[in-house]
Amino acid sequence: MTTRSNARWLATSLMLAALVPGPAEAQPSSAAQVAFRLCNARTFVAMTIARNYLSDTTKNKQAVLGAVKDHPWGKTLAQQLFRRDEAGELKHPAEFAADVLYQCAITERLSVGAPKNVARVCLARSDIAFYLHGDRAQGLVQQEAVARTTARLVPREMYPTALVNAMADAVYAPKELPDLRAISDRMLWACINSRPASAASR
Repeated sequence: MTTRSNARWLATSLMLAALVPGPAEAQPSSAAQVAFRLCNARTFVAMTIARNYLSDTTKNKQAVLGAVKDHPWGKTLAQQLFRRDEAGELKHPAEFAADVLYQCAITERLSVGAPKNVARVCLARSDIAFYLHGDRAQGLVQQEAVARTTARLVPREMYPTALVNAMADAVYAPKELPDLRAISDRMLWACINSRPASAASR
């Protein structure tokens, strides 16, 4: 595995570790809040491991399993990912993550607030935050990161230039590198609530 791939899977492991409830999350919560946090966390993990695995030409299963080893439901997600990829069912990680979101929502009796095709588009668009965040982490200036992200992500209808620019501002405005999960979550749910028009044809 390349150094870049190692770093990517290390980052995945660290993000998964951050999903373990801390003292602040031990406060009493409503059932709906608990369900939302659970489904949101599973969706983020699903999108992260699917993005890394499907973009890895070696399809390294051990890297996935190593990233989720401390999370029983993460291991289940990994096995689902392997099976669906081997069956040729996945063209984009957003397909896998959207299915995980809606499976969890059904189990937890949670309303997502939009049809699955909308969530699929919004999850695909979270790639914008992912690439911009990665470029800033590597030291690229905002203009260069925008140019690279715009070139990577097509078609333009799915990844509008205005959205790339807006996310670039969110990623680059803070003095310190922002938390990827936090900005991805904000982008995902703002998108779901807005029901993008491009989802209608998908």
